[in-house]
Amino acid sequence: MNYEEFKEVFLKEIQKHYDGSVVIEIKPVLRNNNYQYDGLYITKSSSDKVTPIINMNQVYERCINERLELKQCVIQVCQFRDEDHSNESMAEFINKLTNWEEVKEMVYPVLIATKGNEELLSTLVTTPFLDLTVIYKVTEKDVNGEYSIKVSKAMLRKYGIIAEQLHEQALKNLKRETYQFISMDMFAMVRYFLDNSNNENRTGVSKMYILTSESLMYGATGILDKELIKRLAGKKNYYVILSSMHEALFVQDDGEIDTDRLNEIIADAHKHIVDKEEQLSDHYYHYSGETGEISLEN
Repeated sequence: MNYEEFKEVFLKEIQKHYDGSVVIEIKPVLRNNNYQYDGLYITKSSSDKVTPIINMNQVYERCINERLELKQCVIQVCQFRDEDHSNESMAEFINKLTNWEEVKEMVYPVLIATKGNEELLSTLVTTPFLDLTVIYKVTEKDVNGEYSIKVSKAMLRKYGIIAEQLHEQALKNLKRETYQFISMDMFAMVRYFLDNSNNENRTGVSKMYILTSESLMYGATGILDKELIKRLAGKKNYYVILSSMHEALFVQDDGEIDTDRLNEIIADAHKHIVDKEEQLSDHYYHYSGETGEISLEN
């Protein structure tokens, strides 16, 4: 059964499950890097404040890969939709979203690629950073999970503030996050990030660190905190690799690295390791220990 056939039968089974008492819609949902999926909306009542978005593409893949019966898939999706405690928490979160005083401590910056995200960025509040773009998310965590939403231009108008104020608050909140440099094993670093030739002088020449957040999410955003980077990197120069949204790699610039090779390795990582939706940049940057600035060098 192909995806379109599955989708048609699946929606009919959901209607049967609810005795025809729900409204079912499928709408395209646009995500980072032009990733798009079919969002399934099951509305049980016109008074519903929250309608969870269910990724139909993932439902199909799971049912096929795990060889689940159609009824099993339907039951699982409907159980997720009917989790009242989760919906109540989400409703409380959504009720806060129009009030700046309620959300300002929950606003955080996120780095995404500019190229390829033009349609997504057209609706959001943005700030340029090098050849990337900073967007903003309102995020709240509780015992039931994490809820987040990107800050749109319409939301900003409701807040009654300007983009610069939003950016300033987001950077202030970012400083509360825990970031750290994690040193990579020297031998593994050399084998992965430097030329794979048999040059004996390569081993141990350079040091590499991963800048990541405590949650291991959106770690690359840490480079926006200049004081943090100065404290961690010191006065040394580094090549900065932002292949993924979730971490920044700092490779010490000791004059021994083949910089052409760096971009080749980033391209290879995008092809084989980093999911498309999580990809950030396809080239390296440079950090100056003297100025404390990250710049485009190539």
